[in-house]
Amino acid sequence: MKRYHLVIAAFLTALAFTANSQEKKGAAIGGHVGYGWIDYDDHAGMDGAPVTRGKDYYRVGFDYEKPLSKHFSIATGLYYTLNNIVRKSNQPPQDPVIIRKEKISLLCTPVYLKLHFLRYLNIGAGLNLDNVYFVGPRVSAGAAYEFESGLILSLNADAHFSVFFARAYAVQQGYHVGLAYRLKKFLS
Repeated sequence: MKRYHLVIAAFLTALAFTANSQEKKGAAIGGHVGYGWIDYDDHAGMDGAPVTRGKDYYRVGFDYEKPLSKHFSIATGLYYTLNNIVRKSNQPPQDPVIIRKEKISLLCTPVYLKLHFLRYLNIGAGLNLDNVYFVGPRVSAGAAYEFESGLILSLNADAHFSVFFARAYAVQQGYHVGLAYRLKKFLS
């Protein structure tokens, strides 16, 4: 299934670079903060094996977006997520249940193509690379308002895949609020 995601991402990237890249606006640079949920379950079924479940995450990040045409742009950045997970012991009924909370840090770099439409809305798709040796698909949808000064205020929802432990995948989905600034054409 991973192969299909890579093929789709490669197709979208190729489509973006063949588009007319003579956009008058420059690149945008900024940051964001976010909060979301982790859909993670290791499905431990053996007696005595702990069951691990995702809880939530907090995120802070740096963003860079380069227009390719009037409706397409390519976006990347770097962000840090602090993920909260809960491990619950799966002991026989006579033993006490032990609950242990853990925090897992991820450093991620997304690379994705964004489609801008209806003046303020956008959707995106691409890849998410993290520091736990994983490349996975990423999708996003949001809205952004650009002031005449070049300041951009955005609200986005996104979802992407990550790996916390060997062969156990997690889906992180959440919201983030961003603030960016459109650079002048000669700086882009």
